[in-house]
Amino acid sequence: MGVPVSPEEAGARTHWRAVFGAFVLDEQDRPVRAELAGGTVLVSAGGQDAELSEHDFVQATVCRLEDDGAVPAGLSAVLCCLA
Repeated sequence: MGVPVSPEEAGARTHWRAVFGAFVLDEQDRPVRAELAGGTVLVSAGGQDAELSEHDFVQATVCRLEDDGAVPAGLSAVLCCLA
């Protein structure tokens, strides 16, 4: 949304957004599991797995994850829940 975030609050804000994204995926009954673990998010769906940074997970939930091949397309699509 273009809201300025200070460096001091960036980490906590990203973590909160990752927690919220995992909550939304669960609330929408999406066929994906997202487990936060020490700054990373382990995601799995349909036999596909990936380990994302919290930042990349947040990007995936808003459909802005870079398509660099690190996350299978099917998994990336199911993570897109906040756009």
